[in-house]
Amino acid sequence: KVYHTSIRIYMNFSALKWFFVGIAFGEAASQSLATIAITYLTDVMALNSTENGIAILLLFIGSVPGALISKKFAFRFNALWSGKISVGIMAIFTGLAALFLTGPGQQIRVYCIAIGWGIGTGWKYTAERCIVCQIIPEGQDAELMGYYLFAGQILIWLPSLIFTVLNENDVNMRIGIASVGGFFLVALFAYLLMGNYAEAIRIANENGEGGDAETRDNLPPTSGEKESARPDQESFHEETSPSMGDAKPRQEA
Repeated sequence: KVYHTSIRIYMNFSALKWFFVGIAFGEAASQSLATIAITYLTDVMALNSTENGIAILLLFIGSVPGALISKKFAFRFNALWSGKISVGIMAIFTGLAALFLTGPGQQIRVYCIAIGWGIGTGWKYTAERCIVCQIIPEGQDAELMGYYLFAGQILIWLPSLIFTVLNENDVNMRIGIASVGGFFLVALFAYLLMGNYAEAIRIANENGEGGDAETRDNLPPTSGEKESARPDQESFHEETSPSMGDAKPRQEA
């Protein structure tokens, strides 16, 4: 079932295919960024635990206006444009961190970038959930939401691995954190390949299978189907059941 659904997505749903690719790279970067950023801020920026806590708090606070902006932008344009801008923001602020966070004594810069990361994170998660709910074909919601969650976890190990390998080979940590921004850029490129958003929604609505054929055959009839079947069943019983007149001679015989 998973294999056939994957082939169907690849062949018939180009926008959904590229969306899952974007989720794989974007989520890998987002979920790895917290660990990598704490390591960078502690080793390069020499932040203590209190300063790290303030940076994390500002990131969480920034996610609230990010989610609200994403909602407004999705209503004004569409959710796909909102998603593109969100991963672009994450890529920009990750690049700014690599360029301008160069050493101790730059706490204000750290806090500003933390707020930017928070806005991008809140914006990104809100837009992505809106997109996936609109471009999933009808009747496959539960199955393809599983694909969505799987895509968000499949590459989560890769940014941390790249950062660790670079660090162990004495490469500057600024290059390591910049590599995370590369994942956001790949996600942005995948979103650009999704094409027209309205067309993606139309294709999803027109090509929803409502579940596979075997499942549909095994489902119990709905109330409407039961009502439509009653006349046929009643006529069948009328044709096959003996009348009372026919029954009497048989009893006498």
